[in-house]
Amino acid sequence: MTQENGNGSNRLDRIEAIMLDLAAASVRHDNEFSRINITFERIAAQQEANRQAIAALTAEQQLSRQDINTLTASIQDLRNLVADYIQARVEQ
Repeated sequence: MTQENGNGSNRLDRIEAIMLDLAAASVRHDNEFSRINITFERIAAQQEANRQAIAALTAEQQLSRQDINTLTASIQDLRNLVADYIQARVEQ
């Protein structure tokens, strides 16, 4: 009978060791997923910041295009004014 109690005790010890290993693995797993989730959150925040920066740059680019168009039109008007002035001087 002593031998049977020894085997039962050994089995319980092995089961307890396995349960402790599983608990430790579960904690490691949870910790790793927490780190992964933090990384995903950081990436999502950076993507949002990048999206906002792109939107701001796009708006800025649109304003620059409008400024260039206005400047081009002003130069064309000035060119026409100078051409009209020269033509008037030539006709006198």
